[in-house]
Amino acid sequence: MSFKAAGHDLWRDFFVRAMPLIVFLMCFLFITGLERTYRACSPDHIHFQYERSTGYWTSDLMMQALPIRALRATPLRSLWYLHKQPPVLDAIRALTAQFLKRVPENVLLKRVDSFLYLVWGLFFAGIATVVYVWLKKLTNLWFALIAVFFWMLHPAPIFYAMLLEGTNMSAFFVLWFIYELWRYGKGRGSVVSVAFAAVILFYTRTMFPWYFFLVLMTALVFLKTPARQLLVFTGIVLILAGPLLVKQSLLFGTTDTTTFSGEHKCGILWYKPEAREISGARATMVFHYPPEAKLYSGGDPLNSEEQYQTNLVWTALANAKMRSDPAGMLSAVFRSLIYDLQRYWKPSAQYTNNIVVDRLIWAPAYNAVFSGWVFIGLLLLSVWLGCSKGVVGERGILLSGRKTVGMMIVIGYIFLLSNLNNRNGWTEADRLKFILEPWFYVLILSCLYRFFEGSGNRFKRARRRWQGETMLLRPPASLQESRDLIIGDVPAREGAKDAAVYLSLVLPTYNEGSSIEGIIRQLCRELDGRIPGRYELIVVDDDSPDGTWSIAQSLVSKYPQLVVIRRRHERGLATAVIRGWQAAQGEVLGVMDADLQHSPLVLPELLEAARTADLVVASRYMAAGGLGDLNWVRRFASHAARLLALMMLPEVAGQISDPMSGYFLVRRGMISHVRLSPLGYKTLIEILARGRKGRVAEVGYVFRERQNGASKIGPRIFLDYVRHLLRLRFVGPSRSGGIR
Repeated sequence: MSFKAAGHDLWRDFFVRAMPLIVFLMCFLFITGLERTYRACSPDHIHFQYERSTGYWTSDLMMQALPIRALRATPLRSLWYLHKQPPVLDAIRALTAQFLKRVPENVLLKRVDSFLYLVWGLFFAGIATVVYVWLKKLTNLWFALIAVFFWMLHPAPIFYAMLLEGTNMSAFFVLWFIYELWRYGKGRGSVVSVAFAAVILFYTRTMFPWYFFLVLMTALVFLKTPARQLLVFTGIVLILAGPLLVKQSLLFGTTDTTTFSGEHKCGILWYKPEAREISGARATMVFHYPPEAKLYSGGDPLNSEEQYQTNLVWTALANAKMRSDPAGMLSAVFRSLIYDLQRYWKPSAQYTNNIVVDRLIWAPAYNAVFSGWVFIGLLLLSVWLGCSKGVVGERGILLSGRKTVGMMIVIGYIFLLSNLNNRNGWTEADRLKFILEPWFYVLILSCLYRFFEGSGNRFKRARRRWQGETMLLRPPASLQESRDLIIGDVPAREGAKDAAVYLSLVLPTYNEGSSIEGIIRQLCRELDGRIPGRYELIVVDDDSPDGTWSIAQSLVSKYPQLVVIRRRHERGLATAVIRGWQAAQGEVLGVMDADLQHSPLVLPELLEAARTADLVVASRYMAAGGLGDLNWVRRFASHAARLLALMMLPEVAGQISDPMSGYFLVRRGMISHVRLSPLGYKTLIEILARGRKGRVAEVGYVFRERQNGASKIGPRIFLDYVRHLLRLRFVGPSRSGGIR
C-alpha cells in the first residue's frame, strides 16, 4: 500500500461524505437552469402557469397567501391577524418583501415571485437530497445516485417547484419528518428532531392541526418511546405550537390553524347548508372578530370577517349534522374517501397546465408509471417482494414488530387526510398525492433493491455450494446479507430455556493452527469458572492456508460454546472482529489474539471490571502491565504508534493509556447501530472515536512474545494504520462523540 493510494482513499471518503451536498447543488442548478431556459416561453417571462379565467398564477392568487402589499407594509401585524391558513408561506413572502422596500408596487409581486422560485428550487433540491440520503442507507451509493437522477427528471417535483403555493414546501417537510421518525424507530434518531419536524408541519399545512400531535404521540408509544422522552416531546410541542393555538383561540375563537375547516367538514359530509340554515345558525351565535384584523387583511376576501363568521357557522352546522345522523354522515365520509381516491391516483404533474412540464418529452412515460393501477400495483408488488427479502428490520425501510404500526399510523394519517379534502364534489387529491410521493418513491426502490439483492445473493450462494465452496461454518443471516460494519442489538434466543449469552469473545485468526486448540482450552477453563454456559468463543478465520478454521471446527463437539466462521472473500483483522461481533449473541463483546500473546488469565479481571464499566481495556502501560520479552524493534514500533495516535487524535487516544490494545471488552450498547469503518488491525481506536459515551476501565497485563507462527506486522499494516488515523482526523469521527 503506497502513500499515494492512502491519499486516494482519503479523497474517496471525503467525496462520499460530501455527496449529499453535491446532490443538493446539482439538483438546485438543474431546476434553476430549467426555469431560466423556459422562462422566455412565458408571456410575462416570470410565471409558468396561465389561464384565461384567472390570469397568471402568482403567489397572491393562491388562497394560502395574503396580498404582498400588505405583507410589505405591515408584515408582523398582517401575520398576527392571519387566520385563513398557517403562516409559514406568508412569512417567507413577507421577509422577501422587506428587502424590496424601494421597489415600485406595480412590479413588487413579480420580484417577490422571482425570489420564491429560487426558494422553491431549494426545496426541490432538499427533497432530492433526502431521497438520496435515505436510499443510500437502505441500498448503496451508486443505486442512490441513479435513483435521485431519475427523481430529478420526474415531472411532478418539477411542476410543484414552479407552482407558487405550499405543496412543494410541504412535501419536503413531510419527507424529512417521516425520515426522522424512521431514524428514531431504528434507534438512530432523537425524539427532539421528530418534535421539531412535526411543529414545522403544524405551521406549514392545515392538515396538521393540534390533534395531529395526539396521533404522533400514539405512534411514538408504538415506537417504544420511554415516558421521559414523551414528556420531552410534549414540552417542545407546547412551547413551540402552543402560541399559535392560543392566538387563534383568543383572537378568532377557534383552535384550528385555518378558517376553512367548517367548509371542509361540510364538503366531506356532502352537506351544503341552505340559506335559511345559515341565517338561523348565525342568529344564535356571538362573534368576536378583532376590529384591528380588518386593517391588516390587505383587502383579502378569504382572510376577512365574513370568512371568519362563515367558518364558525358551517362548523356548527356540520357538527349538528353529525350528531343528528351519525350513520348517514359516516356513509358520506366513506363516499368522499372513494371519490377522492379516484382523483388521488391521477398524475400529480397534471394538476394544471405548466409551460415547462408540458414540454418535457419524458413526461407522459413518468405520468403513466406514477398514476392509476400501474402505480398502485407497483407499490403493492414492491412491498410484497421486498418483505420476502428482509425489507422489514435493520436494513429495511419498514420497521419491525409494533414499530411498523407506529410508522403506519402517521403515514396512514397523512394518506387519509389527503383523501378527505372533498368539498361537495371539488377535490385536489392529485395535488396532495405529491406530499407523499417522495416517500412512495423511496419505498418502491428500496423494496425492489432488497428483492433483487436477495435473489442475487441466493444465486451466488447456490453457485458456491455447487462449487464446493464454504463461506461460513455457522452463517448468521445478518452477516450473509450485510455489507455494513454495524453491530445490531442482542438477537432473540431460539430456545426460551437457553441461558442468555453474556460474553461473546472473538478470536481473529490467520495461520494460527498450532495455537488455536491451546487458547480455546485455556479460555474455556477460565470462563467455565466465572460464567459457565453464558459465553461463546467465535473464531473468525481468513481462510488460513494451514487450515486453522478446519482445526477449530473439529473442536466444536468438544467445546459447544465454540463458533467458527471461515471468510473466503474478505480480509483484515479489524473487519474480522466486527464480523464476529455481528454474529455474536452476547451483551458484552470482546476480542483477543489467538496466538497466546494475550494471556487468558487476565480475562477474569476484565470481566470483573466490566460489571461497572462499559469499556474495559487490557493495558500494557498500566502499573501491572508491560511489553514482556518484545525486542527493541517491536517496542519502538509500539511506542511510535501510540505517540502518533496521541499527536493526531489527542481527544480520542488520550482517553486511555493503551489505545493500541487489541485485548478489550465493550458493552454492545456502546457500539450498536454505529457504522464502524476500521482499517488495518486496530479496532479499539475506532470504537473510541465512533462509539457512544460510557464508563472506561483499564486492567494492566504483560504482553507476551509470540510462541508459535510468525508475526503479521509489516509495512502494509503500518500504512493502513496511518490511513485510519488520517481518516479519523480529517474526515472525522461520528457525531456521537466517542466513549468517555
